[in-house]
Amino acid sequence: MTQKTSANSSLPDVLRIITPLLCGLVMLFCAFPATAQVQATGTADFTTNLQQIDGFGFANPFGRSGYLQNSPLIRDAVVDKMFNTVTGAGASILRLGIITDSNIEPNSPGDPNATPTYVWDGNDSGQVWLAQYAQKYGTRRFYQDSWGAPSFMKTNGDTDNGGQICGMPGATACATGDWRQAYANFVVQYAQFYHQAGIPVTDINFVNEPNENVTYASLTLSTAQVVDFEKNYFGPAVQASGLTSLKIVCCDHSNWTGAKQYDTAVNSDPVAAAFVTTYSGHEYGATATSALVTGSTKHSWMSEWASANATAFNDSWDMRENNSTANNGMNLAMDISRALTQGNVSAYLYWYGDSTGATGGFFSLSATSNATSFMLTKRLWALADFARFVRPGAYRVPATTSNSQTVITAFRNTNGNKVINLLNQNTSAVNLLLTLDASTASWLPTTYVTDENNAIAPVSGIAGVTGNTLSVTLSPRSMTSVLLAPPKVSGSVQLLTSATLQKFGDGSYQATVKVSNLGTGTASQVELDSSSLGSAAGDTLPTAPLPYQLGDIAPGSFAIFVVNFPASAGNSGAAAAERYMGSYDGGSFSGSMRAVLPGI
Repeated sequence: MTQKTSANSSLPDVLRIITPLLCGLVMLFCAFPATAQVQATGTADFTTNLQQIDGFGFANPFGRSGYLQNSPLIRDAVVDKMFNTVTGAGASILRLGIITDSNIEPNSPGDPNATPTYVWDGNDSGQVWLAQYAQKYGTRRFYQDSWGAPSFMKTNGDTDNGGQICGMPGATACATGDWRQAYANFVVQYAQFYHQAGIPVTDINFVNEPNENVTYASLTLSTAQVVDFEKNYFGPAVQASGLTSLKIVCCDHSNWTGAKQYDTAVNSDPVAAAFVTTYSGHEYGATATSALVTGSTKHSWMSEWASANATAFNDSWDMRENNSTANNGMNLAMDISRALTQGNVSAYLYWYGDSTGATGGFFSLSATSNATSFMLTKRLWALADFARFVRPGAYRVPATTSNSQTVITAFRNTNGNKVINLLNQNTSAVNLLLTLDASTASWLPTTYVTDENNAIAPVSGIAGVTGNTLSVTLSPRSMTSVLLAPPKVSGSVQLLTSATLQKFGDGSYQATVKVSNLGTGTASQVELDSSSLGSAAGDTLPTAPLPYQLGDIAPGSFAIFVVNFPASAGNSGAAAAERYMGSYDGGSFSGSMRAVLPGI
C-alpha cells in the first residue's frame, strides 16, 4: 500500500510504535494459506569467510539531491529513511555524480597546458548537502563517478553524446591538442572540492558506462582507451593529489558481461591494475551472475541497477512479474541476493533515491521543489534488509538451502554478530531447518519480516535455535532477516570506551565511538546516557535520541555508534576533554580521554 508523509502528519507516537507489532501479529495469524507448507533444510557456516562487504547504497545525481534540499517540509523525513541505521535503510555508501549537476570548468583555458579556472558553488545541486547530511548518520563511504567531460576536452565538442577525450589513442585528433592530463586533473579537482567541504571522498572513477553514447553527459571509450588513461593519467593524478583516502574504481560498464571485458583489460595491464582498488559494473541487460574478474582478489561492486519497467509509480513489494522487469521490492531483494552469492560483490548500489512521478527510485516526491509529501516504495526496505543489518567490514559466509525458491545469504559482522537473510519466493510458507556451525550453537535469534504488509517489522515466535539447529518459519513471498547474538553468560563486565574524531564542513565534530567488553560476562542492556567534548554536549541524533540503546555486548565483542558535537566544542588544533557515560544492567561505565580537535 502507498505510504504518504507530509509535514502535517499527526499520527500519535504510540501508533507509530505499535503498528509494526500489530503487522507482525497479523502476519503470524493470517498470512499463511491453507496450502501445505514447504519443508526445507540448509546450512550456514560462520567460521568460513567469503567476500568482505563494503556496504550498500544508492546514487542521487541529476538534480535529485536538490529536489530534497529545496523541500524543507519533507527532506528530514526522507533522508532519515535513507540513512538511519535504527529505523531506516541504513545506507552506508552514497554515489555522487561528476558533471551531472554542475561543471566546475565551464570555460576553456584555451590550451590543455594552461592553468584552468575552476568554478565551485559549494553545493553541486544538493549533492554536497546530501553527503553532509549522510555524514551525521555515520556514512563514511562516498563514491564519486564521472559521467562526462567539458565539451572543449572532447572529440565531439559536446559534453553529451559520447565522444572521447582529445589525445586518446584511436580518437579523432583535436586542433586544440591533447587534453588527457587536463581531464584527469578535472576529475580529481571534484574530489578536492568535496574534501574542502569536509567530505573525504573515498572512491572515484573517471568514466560512467564507457560503452554508452547517450544524449546526456557521457564518454564512449574502448578498453584500450580506458587502460591508457588509467595507467598514464588518472592513476598518477589520484596518487599525486594528496587525498590519502581516495581509491580508484573501474569501469562501470552498463552491463555485467561488458564490465568483465573492461575490468579484465585493466586487470591484465599490471601498471593500470596497480592503481585500481575496486572493479565495478552495472546490470542493464546482463546481471551479476559470476565474478567480474576471474582470479582477482580485489573487491567488486554492482554499482548501478534499477528496473527498466518504471513507467508508472509502483510501491508494492510483490507484483510476481518476470524477474528482469519487475519494478518492486521483492525483485530488488532477489537481485541483491544474486549479486552477492553469484557475482561475489562487496557492494550493491541502487540507482537513485528520489524523483517525481513515474520513478524507479525509493521515493516519489510531490514536486521538484518545495515538495510537501512523498510516497515510499518497498524497494527501500529490500535494500534495508541488507544495508541496516550487514554493516561495512562484514564477511559473507557459506549458506545453502534445499529449496530452490528459498534464497539465503549469511554474514558475520565485525562485532561477531551474525545475520541470515531469507527470501521466500514460494506462495506458501516454508519451515526451514538450518544446521549451524558448532560455534553458533544456542545463539539467540531476533527476526524481522518484510512483505506486502510489513517493512522490517520485528516478529517474535517464528525462529529458535536448539543446539546447532536454527528453525525458522518464513511467510509466503517475504524476506525474513534473522539476527543471531551469542547467549548471555554470567561473569565480570569491563567496558572500555575509545573514539576517533572527524570535523565536518559546517564546523561540527563527530566521534565514532567503540565500547568494548573486556570482561568474562555479558553486558546486558547497554546504553549511552551522555557525552561531551570540551564544554559542548554531544548527541546521537539524528539516528536516535539519548539514552542511546546499544543492546547486549558479549565478552570479547563491541558496539560502535556515532556522536555528533556542535562547532562550539572548539577550534581545530585545540585540546579538549572527551567524555562518555552510560549504564548497563547492574552497573555503569564511563570513558574519558584527551583529544586534539581535528581539522578538515
